[in-house]
Amino acid sequence: MPRSRARATGRRGSEAQRFALLPEDVLLSAALAKAGHATLRVLVALVCGQARERNGLMMCSESYAERFGLAKSTVSLALAELETRKLIVRTRRVKKFSKHATLWAVTWWPIYFRDGQPLRYPEPASHDYLKWSHITPTVGVGETDPKSVTSPRRSIGHTPTIGVNTPSHHPDGRRATPKVHPDGRGHSKNLPGGTSFEITLETHA
Repeated sequence: MPRSRARATGRRGSEAQRFALLPEDVLLSAALAKAGHATLRVLVALVCGQARERNGLMMCSESYAERFGLAKSTVSLALAELETRKLIVRTRRVKKFSKHATLWAVTWWPIYFRDGQPLRYPEPASHDYLKWSHITPTVGVGETDPKSVTSPRRSIGHTPTIGVNTPSHHPDGRRATPKVHPDGRGHSKNLPGGTSFEITLETHA
């Protein structure tokens, strides 16, 4: 006995099994592959049972999300992430406390509805999710830390100049011999009328 159409399609009475159709290129794209687990769950709930020809009428209300065990805060964050990653676009924006729900469309199907009304000509699928890429912030990268200039612990490779005596030189370029006063009061050139003595260190074998 041949199976009826209802049995062949998996129907039970007047109900039909619902599926979430996610193409392989969407699942493997960087936009979705690098998204969080909750984001994927919300996307599955959003497209579950939706036909291609009704793209633009998808919604994920609080009561609908509860059927999938999704909290309101989780849904809000996930929808924002899906929109940022260009996997979905808003087709109807609503104000807070509005009786209408925000409507969405996926970007891998043509859009057939805007503001809840059918379009005369469907908008082609944009596939904008393929253009999404993770951007690494570059602000502050490679900049010199001000502390590295003033901190003595970071002055590696720099020779200190404060407090270092610079050797004196003769006009003809020869190094001057230090001349010290015999009573240890300093250099003879600083003592008025003093006599300079040269100190010679002899080494005996």
